[in-house]
Amino acid sequence: MKKITLFAMLILALLHASCKGGEERKVKNVATQYLTYFKNLEFDKARKLGTPNAVAFLDQMDKYIKELPEGKATQRRNALSKTSLNIKYVKLMGKKAEVRYQFEEKGRSHNAETLYLVQSDKGKWLVDEAVPQ
Repeated sequence: MKKITLFAMLILALLHASCKGGEERKVKNVATQYLTYFKNLEFDKARKLGTPNAVAFLDQMDKYIKELPEGKATQRRNALSKTSLNIKYVKLMGKKAEVRYQFEEKGRSHNAETLYLVQSDKGKWLVDEAVPQ
């Protein structure tokens, strides 16, 4: 009887761990897609991965980029295209998640930043620029 109970507890622990790993992977994938679109100034694609808070932020960034003189916008686009994304960690907090990331370019690392995500009622992870309460 003890062996069956111990075996059942082990199975439940493994299932719990695999589910958590699956959610972390989903969060990391959404964050990576969003940040890649952001880096490439593909705001329309990034908007599809965000909450209204993120969409408002992307609208501001889009407006800012469009107001730059063409030479400056091209310079900004070229500089961003040379960076690579490094996800430092993913932290799940129920229906909220925190992703620490850093852009790097030729051995030079930029300051690490934090991106917040929330899980919708349908289970989809979305980027939310607001700091969670």
